[in-house]
Amino acid sequence: MDRIDGGSVSMTGPKRGSPMSPRMSNRPSDADDRSRRGGAAFSGRPGFTLIELLIVMVLIGLTVSIVIPNIGVSYDKFKFRGEVKRLVEFVERTKFHAFYYQKNVALSARDRRLVVDGLTEREKDIPPLEVEIPREIRFFSNGVASGGSIVVFYKGQTALRIDIERFSGRVTRTSL
Repeated sequence: MDRIDGGSVSMTGPKRGSPMSPRMSNRPSDADDRSRRGGAAFSGRPGFTLIELLIVMVLIGLTVSIVIPNIGVSYDKFKFRGEVKRLVEFVERTKFHAFYYQKNVALSARDRRLVVDGLTEREKDIPPLEVEIPREIRFFSNGVASGGSIVVFYKGQTALRIDIERFSGRVTRTSL
């Protein structure tokens, strides 16, 4: 309502621009901000837009899809190397066992699995690798070996060869 006091017009409510005035500040409205900034509704506020978040999620998904299969392949190779190391240690232990307990021990392969004759079941800790032994390898009670080689396969392909020297029984590993 307007009131007339001696010919001047005044407002009965708070003055324009005062803190009590609800939408009558000197600051431009949000609609004015949007029109000046190209129509983005949240332009001046901190945070990310939906498009930015989607792009980041797609990049993370691509990275994971590339990395995970490679980790699996690396793990398989790491596990294979560990089993080969166990096989070499097993052959060296077998040589020592034959000499220490004065027994003859023979290594051969059957169905691509290592077979050991001359050890008790408790003494056998044979790694589960695919192997081929062209001719039987014997470790004698006097510390001498017949010599020979063990071919080790990885996923059906020849991976490496373990050689046992004749007489000394020295074990060496050769990658193929």
